[in-house]
Amino acid sequence: CATLGCAILSVGFGILAVLLRLLGGIDHTTNNDVSINGGGGGIMIKPSVETILFAVGVLTCDIGSFFVNVAFYGFLFHLPTKQALILALSNSCFSCASFLPIVVSGFMDVSGYTLPSVLLMYGVVILIGSGGVCWLTVPSLEEYHSNALVVLGLPIPRRTVKGWEGMKKQLLGAKKVLTHPDHAMFHKISMVVLAMGWVPAFVYMSMADPLGQEIFGGEGGGGIGLS
Repeated sequence: CATLGCAILSVGFGILAVLLRLLGGIDHTTNNDVSINGGGGGIMIKPSVETILFAVGVLTCDIGSFFVNVAFYGFLFHLPTKQALILALSNSCFSCASFLPIVVSGFMDVSGYTLPSVLLMYGVVILIGSGGVCWLTVPSLEEYHSNALVVLGLPIPRRTVKGWEGMKKQLLGAKKVLTHPDHAMFHKISMVVLAMGWVPAFVYMSMADPLGQEIFGGEGGGGIGLS
């Protein structure tokens, strides 16, 4: 799961790198070629195609990140006394990724590489470096189940949801648990507290526009020198 997530992540960064390479040197405020020497550093593509490629690249990165994030849970029964730490590390992955633009921007300033090149190199590092580490260290599904048996003293189901009917049954069961009279108030308070904890993060995510201006170096993305 973790190795697959790293591979998907690298593909996502590759898509974004190719898109930025195609758009390099195009000033979208005037649709003019502003690349160095005016040599056609950017390729004009339809805005709809640009949007689709960007959405596919971002979603691919999100899916890969989700797979890698879930892989943390493979250590739950290998380190049964450190489960809170494992959950905290898993939840902190996306927060730590907020530093990536700062690192990328600094690396670009020091090395002189363009943003597409840096994203492509980062994808290769994820595929070979992170993927290799995950392949060697993350427990397999068989190890996960065998250790769970040792820790819990009973086997855990290998597949808890089977088809739409199984999903429907799980959702109805979850609803009964959440609305149980003995614990309904506790669940409501928990949901409010969790929501208040997540809202600031989503507010921060809405500030991507000034962050993008900081990375790309100007209003409207003109003259960013991606090529």
